[in-house]
Amino acid sequence: MIPINGVLTNVGVDAGIRPLMDLYPLPTTPLSGGVGQVNQVDTTTGHENYLLGRVDYTVSPKTSLFARYVSDTADLFEPFSGSSIPIWSATNKTNNQILTAEHRRLVSSNVITQLRVGLVRTRELADNTGAVPELTFFPGRMNGTVTAGSGISVIGANQLNPFDILQRKYSVADDVYWHRGSHSIKFGGAFERQGNRHQRAVPVGRRVDVHKRPGLPAESARLHRRRPPGTGQRVPRVPRERHRRLRAGRLEGGGEAHVEPRLTVRRRPMPA
Repeated sequence: MIPINGVLTNVGVDAGIRPLMDLYPLPTTPLSGGVGQVNQVDTTTGHENYLLGRVDYTVSPKTSLFARYVSDTADLFEPFSGSSIPIWSATNKTNNQILTAEHRRLVSSNVITQLRVGLVRTRELADNTGAVPELTFFPGRMNGTVTAGSGISVIGANQLNPFDILQRKYSVADDVYWHRGSHSIKFGGAFERQGNRHQRAVPVGRRVDVHKRPGLPAESARLHRRRPPGTGQRVPRVPRERHRRLRAGRLEGGGEAHVEPRLTVRRRPMPA
């Protein structure tokens, strides 16, 4: 139904467009210009599991151990991830793991050593879980999108999915504390390594002519095309990986001396 001379007229629907129109639910509230509105209701569910564990162990009067572990996992189901119509749902997940350990030893009455190690692993990932054959423009790829315009809701999958972001961070630090009388010195060093892996959907450079794809009507092709006629259509996004590693180290030291009961001199140079 479209308005012609102020009157809604049934002009029919092309057979190539009907499968796409059938993806829209029938409106319950008529609006102007032959457009209607319908409310869609669904449930967004999420779960989170948090675990914290700690161990303190005294090996001997001069040696002690400490360890702490944190696990934080969660998942979220989004029925409206790709469209205001709950067909193209998506799942989001997080998995964070943190481990810290420390070894402290009293070498002598004047010297204490402290060794620390740490591991941090964070991960964020999402993927589309809803799809329909009508929007599978390219075999083996996720659904594309259709924008009808004129305020009509976009249909199709979330084009930012899938993605998988993984980060690992390792750290080692060692400090030595020395004191004698009114003087004390602290020095040590640390090393940290960080690695990132990003896997996300990116467009590839190859193009295909949507008019030449068997079984895709020209009307559907025009709805899906994002470029002027004759320029072709980019193949939908496919997962690609990107890796990055970062290493860093530092050395630091400091001292403290009591010149007299009411005067203390401290020296803390900037970390190198």
